[in-house]
Amino acid sequence: MKTTEKVVVPMPYKELVPLKNLVDYEKYGYGKWEYKDGEPNEVKYELMGNDYKKPGEQGKELLSFAVITDIHITDKESPLQVIALGLLKPFFPAYSPVSLYSTHVLNAIIDKINEVNEQQPLDFLISLGDNCNNTQKNELRWFIDVLDGKYIRPSSGKHIGESEIDYQKTYQSVRLNIPWYQVIGNHDEFWTGTFAVEEKDRKTLIGNKIVDLSTDIIETGDPDKKGYYMGVFDCATPEGRIIGVGTEIPKEIASDDERCSLVTAESCRKNFMLEFYNTTSEPSGHGFTKENIENDFACYSFYPKKDMPIKIIVMDDTNPDGNTRNETWVHGHGSMDEKRLKFLETELDKGQKNGELMIVMAHIPILTQPVGSSSGWWIDSPIPEDELVNILHKYPNFVAWVAGHNHKNREKAAVHEDKEKSFWAIENPSLRDFPQQFREIRLFYNVDGTLSIFVTSVDYDAEKHPLAEKSRRAAIASLQMTEFGLGSENHNVELICTLTEEMQKKFEKLNV
Repeated sequence: MKTTEKVVVPMPYKELVPLKNLVDYEKYGYGKWEYKDGEPNEVKYELMGNDYKKPGEQGKELLSFAVITDIHITDKESPLQVIALGLLKPFFPAYSPVSLYSTHVLNAIIDKINEVNEQQPLDFLISLGDNCNNTQKNELRWFIDVLDGKYIRPSSGKHIGESEIDYQKTYQSVRLNIPWYQVIGNHDEFWTGTFAVEEKDRKTLIGNKIVDLSTDIIETGDPDKKGYYMGVFDCATPEGRIIGVGTEIPKEIASDDERCSLVTAESCRKNFMLEFYNTTSEPSGHGFTKENIENDFACYSFYPKKDMPIKIIVMDDTNPDGNTRNETWVHGHGSMDEKRLKFLETELDKGQKNGELMIVMAHIPILTQPVGSSSGWWIDSPIPEDELVNILHKYPNFVAWVAGHNHKNREKAAVHEDKEKSFWAIENPSLRDFPQQFREIRLFYNVDGTLSIFVTSVDYDAEKHPLAEKSRRAAIASLQMTEFGLGSENHNVELICTLTEEMQKKFEKLNV
């Protein structure tokens, strides 16, 4: 349901005890939740100046779309994971029982998007990247197959437990009823979203031996150090216990060629983009063109609504250029090079000249995180963040940079002295971590000639999807027992910005 109606709120737990198994969470009160009254829209005027007041009459809708991001579909039985780091630190991005039900959460979200679309039509869905958790082909296939409404066999290797373990059983997914588009994320390109995929990693993925790494890999960033086996989920157990962790050589696991990395020695992106032509839903390629694939270049633009002067510019702002041995988190940073910047400026120039409202969709946000922080803009990016922001400020018709990556609900006003050149940075929550929501974004042309961007967080129906609800409880518990604390709060906003006289006249002529 929409969080303007009701919100999911975690309940207090008894005591802080680090737990490793889902079956033990309830004993200490972890992961419990309840519904509370909804959260109204918070109106944000930062781009309008201190003297602005909200228009008295609601405007007409220009565009509507759903945003999902950071789904992290996980092959639980993959030999190349860093589960041990989550058990030892604890470090929840490395280990959380949410992984048991990753396809089920996506399926529940798609069901809710279809329901919202029936009540108030949506023009499209966009996924802002990190469909995969670990660059694997089978992870991406599960994602695409859920949206295509296919039967999902959410297991790999010997498919242990598929006849009796709930998260391993084959099920019929819900087909998405609207067009959808795709952005590439760092987990789609790098294993665990952090390390470059090398030949030895490709062999490990399709092999039968659990990866041997160092327990200080987070600090050193060196995937060549060894000494500790990282573990794997035991999918013969209802709670998905972890096996193969420690200094003693673990038993071999079942190999599976479908675990192959989408990343090859020749390309970071081609194989990822190619998979979006193996689908039964629309549009073909889901935004990626044959030219994108030929050029190994994951930026494109599209017009989502006929006869509406609004252009979506999709940017690959991941960082494939960093050296993982010099900085652990380099591939989790945002980055821009000259080639991608040239594409962006060309699209912005065309849109401004043609009188089109423009929105950028990317995986990694700008402005919401300090430059150089673990998930912010790369401090050594060829195009620094402040330079990128200054370029965006040149375009009065550019209104928003919409992204994911940090698993949070956040908005940041990019204020310029010329109000028409200001824009919003909008960050969206993850389907992996609490609150596991998608966001509905609707653009309205107001009676006073301004633009309102309504951003509403939406929960899936837990009663209708009990396996996804198990993941919700795990997501809450995993965050309760770490220093990270609970993730995004439910957050609904109305973001107001100015429009040029040219855009106002265009929308008025369209009788909106």
